[in-house]
Amino acid sequence: MEYNYEQHIDTIGEIADRINLDKITILTGRNAGGKSLVRKVLRQNVMDKTGKSKVFIPHASQELRTKSNPEMGALSGMAHDLEWLATSHNTISIIDKVIVDDADYIIIDEPEIGIGEELQLGLADYINEKLKDRKCGVLIITHSRLSVKNIKHDDFINLEGMSEDEWVNRTTEKISVEDFKKFSNDLFIAVRDRINTNKAK
Repeated sequence: MEYNYEQHIDTIGEIADRINLDKITILTGRNAGGKSLVRKVLRQNVMDKTGKSKVFIPHASQELRTKSNPEMGALSGMAHDLEWLATSHNTISIIDKVIVDDADYIIIDEPEIGIGEELQLGLADYINEKLKDRKCGVLIITHSRLSVKNIKHDDFINLEGMSEDEWVNRTTEKISVEDFKKFSNDLFIAVRDRINTNKAK
């Protein structure tokens, strides 16, 4: 059966609109399923809510962690001046820098990148402590069951429609590299075509 990419794009928009901009929300979903696209749609929603023409939304994203040195996975300007430091160290440094008091909204995209399960538990405690006095909403995008279990949050959203309990306790099903590449490429094309269609209207 052919996958309905148009419906998937509609779902991404609906999910972005469902996110309460004053709460801590955890978002999960399959690789290349559109989680980071939700992050981009949220910017407009925050602008609409605050009435600002520009908003300050610091984010710890995968792009920031790999931009300056793709081979080593470190962004020296954002994380540290020494690019040879462990990816896990840079991940924590970036997360530390984005949780700031003057943000209109905060996004932490895959805090578990480069971090083993033992440190994921410690990082959850660290994030909980950093967010306890927050003044704005937070979106945490993750593939980690440990993050979902241990990072305190108000809302849980899964792109495939699972409940939090279903997602945490699901049986892992294999996705082949070939299927993943086809899905991610076809979804990218569908999103691009949707954007171009909207621009033409």
